[in-house]
Amino acid sequence: MDEASKELFSAILDEIDLVKRESRILREAIAETRLQVNGLSRDLAALASEIRLLQRSEQGVYCRSQAEKD
Repeated sequence: MDEASKELFSAILDEIDLVKRESRILREAIAETRLQVNGLSRDLAALASEIRLLQRSEQGVYCRSQAEKD
């Protein structure tokens, strides 16, 4: 193998290593993002539940105040 071929082969291996490293970083970032999205989804579900409870509570107060007026 001549010198130019060796340099080209070495450059290709360096690029492969770089792609592997960047792929690992991206996989880790995606995993972290998924964890954050899951946490936000749980928070959103809890918030929606709280809103439903508050709406029911407000409806109960409204119904009682209407009944007291009658």
